[in-house]
Amino acid sequence: MKCILETKKLRKNFKHQKARYVVSLFLGICLINISGCSKTEDLFDIAIENVLIEKDLPKGELNKETFSEFTLGDETYAIIGNEISVDSIDVPIGKINEYITIDEDYNILDKVELRKTYIVRDNKVKERYILSFGWLYSVKDFDTSEKVAVVLNSKYMEAVSK
Repeated sequence: MKCILETKKLRKNFKHQKARYVVSLFLGICLINISGCSKTEDLFDIAIENVLIEKDLPKGELNKETFSEFTLGDETYAIIGNEISVDSIDVPIGKINEYITIDEDYNILDKVELRKTYIVRDNKVKERYILSFGWLYSVKDFDTSEKVAVVLNSKYMEAVSK
């Protein structure tokens, strides 16, 4: 009889422990969701701020023959290929906002062309390059008539005035 009573107590304790575990798990999930909502709100606020900034930025023109030069206002810049650290970036001064896919001969590929696969001599696949241009930034300690940064494929690349 004593063994049966102890078994009932163990089961009762186990049910209480299980209930505590479930409640703790639920509270933990709620806490994670609450903290996640504030991060989502922060991201939303940053997105709204970026849209408002972009609306007022002047549009630069990309040279679609070389893809290494662009014009912003009266200045023409050449992208020289050096990556700039985020710490050197100052304020946005313009935008290019072009997403282009080119082949190894610098030809822009349209959607129909992108669906095709080409194999040239020696069974070598013809190379394709994606160029995603974004905002233009001033660089700390430099005048914009000397040097700017352009976002190219999610990297800050140095561009110098010509």
